[in-house]
Amino acid sequence: MRTTNLKVVGTYYYQAIDAFRAGILSVGSVVKLVADTNNPHDKNAVAVYSKNLEFKLGHLRKDYAKKYQSLILQNKIHTCKVYSSELLTNSVELKISVTYDENPFKDHAQISQIIPTVPGIYKISLGADKVYIGSTNNLKARCQSHLSALRNGTHKNNPLQKDFEKFGESHFVFDVINFCQNEKLLKQEADAIKVAVKNGVSLYNLTGDGRGYISNSNSSSNSITDRKIFDKSNARLTENANTRRQVDQNYELEKERVESFLIEYKTLREKELESINEAIKVNFVSRFKSATVTNPGYRGRSFIFGKFGFGRETYSNGDCYVGNFRRNKKEGHGTYRWSNGNTYAGIWIENRRTGLGLYQWNTGSIYKGEWLDGKQHGIGFFQSYQNAYWGIWRGGELDRKLP
Repeated sequence: MRTTNLKVVGTYYYQAIDAFRAGILSVGSVVKLVADTNNPHDKNAVAVYSKNLEFKLGHLRKDYAKKYQSLILQNKIHTCKVYSSELLTNSVELKISVTYDENPFKDHAQISQIIPTVPGIYKISLGADKVYIGSTNNLKARCQSHLSALRNGTHKNNPLQKDFEKFGESHFVFDVINFCQNEKLLKQEADAIKVAVKNGVSLYNLTGDGRGYISNSNSSSNSITDRKIFDKSNARLTENANTRRQVDQNYELEKERVESFLIEYKTLREKELESINEAIKVNFVSRFKSATVTNPGYRGRSFIFGKFGFGRETYSNGDCYVGNFRRNKKEGHGTYRWSNGNTYAGIWIENRRTGLGLYQWNTGSIYKGEWLDGKQHGIGFFQSYQNAYWGIWRGGELDRKLP
């Protein structure tokens, strides 16, 4: 056993001040370390949360995050407590005490082979006539995460957990289906599930898209992907209590994913909005003094194949975009402000709002959640002066509200 004290960074950007004022950061208070394998800025990131995951406090420093993410995934962290905390002007100076096991961790031979730390689509089998299909931006970390949860009996997929306990770890097999870019993960995951269902493969996956809200009625009767949870008539679910609980947990995970995305990109959104506000203050003539036929009002990097990287573009109709470009197209995170005051801040793929994003109307209403081809599609949260609710959208239309 070894105990070390670590400083938590980034408390300014998260909820550390709220946690301090709530009295849960006193010396000796328990905190949680979470392997943030989907962090867009650092694949080895480790997030620090309060005991009940109510408050996100910050992250471990990048130079030693990789070591502690590995310890988390190997279930080697024994205790994690507040060592010291001090409220500053706009942040909290927080140090934590971590006790962990230094004994080398040995994986089963099936997964001791080198699994690359790159994005991709994968499948898990356990000896039963079923597979689980998923996607991740770090295949190796995701494999270790699954195995750690299964060993601890805490995996959120109950049928997968039961078969792991039935057949044993010796039957755990993690196979890479294919590698792909981060922005294509969700689509290729859904495509892989569709192909498996079409070929009559039974799945552990809860739903047909792998994300918790689109069912697939073509799956076999032994697969839980045949649950009709995406029911446009809003009919009451007929599954048993355990299945409904799994569906609810999946919804909660999606909600948490939306909220985490907004927190992670808060600083970038503010930077992009600040640049847009600067641009719209400039008079029309000055704004386009360096314009060209191909790049009107563009300021940023460009190569022979067009705009590339971070830049700002203003348009003759008064719209403005600040964010990432790739081959003259909006690609990655970016903020777009229409001349009427509406704004969208989120992920773009080939000039279309696709992924997670926050849209705000000039009336004050907002939508935060998933997008596909420029329309709300998936789980999201809508708020106006009249009401507020989480719901499921398809093609820009609200399909049903979540309880």
